[in-house]
Amino acid sequence: AVGSNHGSAKNGTGYGTGIVGHAFDFDGSNGYVEIPDAPSLAATSAITVEGWIRPDNVDSGGQILTQYDSSTDQIGWGFGVLSGGALRFTLSEGGAPEDTYIYADTSSSPVSAGVWTHVAATFDAATDEIHVYANGVEVAAPQGGGSMSLASIFDSSAPVLIGAVRDVTGNLAGHFPGLIDEVSLYNRALSASEIAAIHAAGGAGKGLSGGT
Repeated sequence: AVGSNHGSAKNGTGYGTGIVGHAFDFDGSNGYVEIPDAPSLAATSAITVEGWIRPDNVDSGGQILTQYDSSTDQIGWGFGVLSGGALRFTLSEGGAPEDTYIYADTSSSPVSAGVWTHVAATFDAATDEIHVYANGVEVAAPQGGGSMSLASIFDSSAPVLIGAVRDVTGNLAGHFPGLIDEVSLYNRALSASEIAAIHAAGGAGKGLSGGT
């Protein structure tokens, strides 16, 4: 579940020991979790995505949390790990691949294989800024080439996926290899101090309101 939004584990997705209780355990090739779209998942003016990840490897990266289906012009946003361990946060204003979008990649590679890392990304349309964090500390993440100013975030009707994304052909891609735990979505941009507090809480849980 993500808040009151219940998901379904697909294609043999299992469970492992997490930071708080059990974590989703993904095989990196087929598994994912699907959460149907719901009004409580809408984040059109500001957003935060955060959670704990422990990839088995960072050879090919993998998606953490996405509401993104380019095959049906339902691109909302996506947060994932790139090959080598950098992080990328992508958002769209219009939903189609050719519409206004913005993305940022971290300059460093804060994610390592076999190690738990708390990761977070925020965007606020009022400032048009993306911020990315690893283990409670902001990581430099310049906007990528072709990024444009977003007046709002597209309210996608695609399901939210943990551990995968739907590509332009409608197929699942970007399967995450390893464990994902305590993943949350907020319809506001959390402050740096709030994200640091979530990381510091660790196994005690978030203790923060407003997430789904």
